[in-house]
Amino acid sequence: MKRLRTLLCVMLTYMLWMGIAAANPARQALAQGPDPFSNDGSVVGSVVEPESTAYDVWVGGKRVTSANAKNVLGNGKVSYNASTNTLTLKNAKIKGSHKGTDAEAGIAFFTNTSPTIIVKGTNSITIGGYSSYGSYGIYAATGTLTIAGSGKLTTTGGRAGNYSAGIYVPRLALKGSVRVTSRGSTTTHQGYTQAGLPETGSFGVIAPNGISMSGSAQLVASGKLAAYWRAPSAKYGSGYSSLVKAGSNSKSISVSSTNPSSRVYTQYRYVKISNRSKKPAKMKITSVSLIDGGLKLRWKTLSSNCTGYQLQLSKSSSFPSGKSTWKYSTSNKSVSGATLTNLSESTRYYMRIRGINKAGSKTVYGPWSATKSAVTLGGAAG
Repeated sequence: MKRLRTLLCVMLTYMLWMGIAAANPARQALAQGPDPFSNDGSVVGSVVEPESTAYDVWVGGKRVTSANAKNVLGNGKVSYNASTNTLTLKNAKIKGSHKGTDAEAGIAFFTNTSPTIIVKGTNSITIGGYSSYGSYGIYAATGTLTIAGSGKLTTTGGRAGNYSAGIYVPRLALKGSVRVTSRGSTTTHQGYTQAGLPETGSFGVIAPNGISMSGSAQLVASGKLAAYWRAPSAKYGSGYSSLVKAGSNSKSISVSSTNPSSRVYTQYRYVKISNRSKKPAKMKITSVSLIDGGLKLRWKTLSSNCTGYQLQLSKSSSFPSGKSTWKYSTSNKSVSGATLTNLSESTRYYMRIRGINKAGSKTVYGPWSATKSAVTLGGAAG
């Protein structure tokens, strides 16, 4: 009898538990196992997220994914739109890099489409350490990197064995009112040359397929060589200016130094770029010699901020405009003298010279030298 009462008690307890469970779906679900949703659809337990999509974009050494794209670094300063391949920087300070086998980059795009960086506020990219081959602030594998917006961006390549550049892309386009400062750092093989042109070293920008600018965008590039791109043809001259367009702000970019000499790599141009053209220093005429029918001049050349010289010759010390003053110009800054012939006999001539710094369509002149004068030789005795 005692065993019967115990059995009835157990059965009653079981029936009571089942009745409560049937009346309470949540408890019934717990009895069956974890259920992450309540009756109203809200999550009450953990949910396993589907695997995120990884993009071929890295920022500060962190890979961008669909999970972190809206806030890549977790501080609300970097976001990415995969559909347009656009990275937005807003007062971001990016440190660190994505490291490959022998190269690294603070921001790296390995995508198949041209990337865009929108710049808001003040932003910077810096890389520490050392890379055996190349170290770049920004790197893009294909297409045109467009940097646009109204903010500022300073990007600096790190120390490297061969190449250091603030920006290394196939082609660079700056738009809007963005202001970009791009710098290269030191390299182990600084100064190594091939076919007369540097093949390694520190560059502000490496963009073999060209650099273009529109609006009031500004570019300041600095390094052992500031910028490197492929010219549209082997001919050097006014063609290079078509690669660099400053838009409405003519002072935003200037070409102040070139090294075009090479039979093998004539399609490449190395130029220095700054945010303004610098005025040449004051020059000095070192000697004036008399020759039959004219004068022979010598002057001290300028080593920097100069692309050529302008010489004036006049019968008046005031150098009036018009036919009474002659102008002679040269676009070769290594020229250190000139011979002036077919001048009037027994006539005093005044002369002065100044430096020229030509940057694209803009030309800046230095101050005139002190005026020199000489009297030409007279006719033969008869």
